[in-house]
Amino acid sequence: MKRAMARQAEAEREKRAKIIAAEGEAISAAALGDASDTTMAPPAGCSAGRIVRC
Repeated sequence: MKRAMARQAEAEREKRAKIIAAEGEAISAAALGDASDTTMAPPAGCSAGRIVRC
């Protein structure tokens, strides 16, 4: 009985660890996406109609 309870507790700890890791990866992916958007944005002084490169 104790072994079964210990296995169940271990499984629940592993499940929680996987959920926490997945949440961290989701937050990291969102931050990376934001950084990519910022990097790809044109400088503030440039307009789409200009021929000269900024």
